[in-house]
Amino acid sequence: LPKKTQGDFEFGTPNTAGNIGLGEAIKYFNKYFKELKDREKALAIYAYDKLKKIENVILYSDRGDVNVIFNLKNLNAQDVVSYLGHKNIILRAGTHCAHLVKEIIGVSSTIRISFGGYTIKEDIEKTISAIKEGGNFLDFI
Repeated sequence: LPKKTQGDFEFGTPNTAGNIGLGEAIKYFNKYFKELKDREKALAIYAYDKLKKIENVILYSDRGDVNVIFNLKNLNAQDVVSYLGHKNIILRAGTHCAHLVKEIIGVSSTIRISFGGYTIKEDIEKTISAIKEGGNFLDFI
């Protein structure tokens, strides 16, 4: 067997800057997490209430859920999301990693609005306005 040397037990230089940065990130997260979650929930409720007032919107989520799940009557969810994407409104269409839900609600695809720390009320207003204006959801390219 080869003889063990000091180098075999040397761990190298500790990542001091990385450890300090991680500690500060944890402090920041702990300080602002509840505030961020409360803000996201308030935005979700605001969006839900706005969507509920639009005649051709079918809501699948409940008021207060952190994501708003919906469809527009007689329109394919992917077509709607593509149309809105061309207006720089980024939503998601599909089953959203919950494939059994389509059997429960009876639709193959829904539209999801998700909220994050970067989401502002104006984003919701822009989305609601584009949905209300509508347009040709297939002839936009």
